[in-house]
Amino acid sequence: MSRKPCTLRIFPAFYLFFLAMVILSLLRVVDLPRHNLLHAATYTMNYASNGNWWMGHLWSLSVEEQFYFVWPTLMCLVGTRAALWAAACVAIGAPVALGVLQLLHLPVAGRISMWFPFVADSIATGCVLAGALPFLQSLAWFKTAVRSRLGLAVPLAILLIDYLRPHPRIFLPVGECALNAGIAYCIARFTAVYSDGAGRFLNCRVMVFVGGLSYSLYLWQQPFLNRYLAAPWTAFPLNCGCALCLACVSYFLVERPFLRLRRRFRPARHEIALGGI
Repeated sequence: MSRKPCTLRIFPAFYLFFLAMVILSLLRVVDLPRHNLLHAATYTMNYASNGNWWMGHLWSLSVEEQFYFVWPTLMCLVGTRAALWAAACVAIGAPVALGVLQLLHLPVAGRISMWFPFVADSIATGCVLAGALPFLQSLAWFKTAVRSRLGLAVPLAILLIDYLRPHPRIFLPVGECALNAGIAYCIARFTAVYSDGAGRFLNCRVMVFVGGLSYSLYLWQQPFLNRYLAAPWTAFPLNCGCALCLACVSYFLVERPFLRLRRRFRPARHEIALGGI
């Protein structure tokens, strides 16, 4: 995984949002403790002891950035095969371990529930899927499974399983693994079977655009979805419009220009060919 394209994809839009929040904090429009700013700036928000609403959503981005550091390093140290086995262990072991801590009523479960080793299970599942997909696609039963009409019920099953989330002692050891497996199935089905109606819908221009805008929308939605704040910009539908407008500004003026710089860091096709000789 190339770190430069990853940096160009994530950092500029994030630090634009971060700068905007810092300015609002200095103007006392929002209340942001210094330790929250420090955790946000260093992508360690998932380790913040007292998270703040305005940047609380950045815990998931922090986990992603920590993954971008850990995963390539692990692959370099132990190789792809061993790294995939490690990812499989995390995918299953992390939610089970938290579930056991919950069952034992240990207070430490609440403190470590956002730490990277215990919330990386979904990303680890994605790594396993990416590594195993070429092999799985050669298996007849897998091809049958991803083309089965019964697979259309999996998204509904995912929503139903998610209702168990308020019951962590059940959800963590069982539901979380089932949820990750269901999402992995949907990714395999709707990216490998484009002839399927749902697959065509997800790959239409509108959905592709929404997917491209999703990162900026993820960053900017938080200030406008604050249900604890009685302000005009947090009321529906103005809050959705404001979040969408700022996401578009970020996407078209920051994200897309920096994404075009990716091409400078990609090797030319003849270089790739020579590298394989």
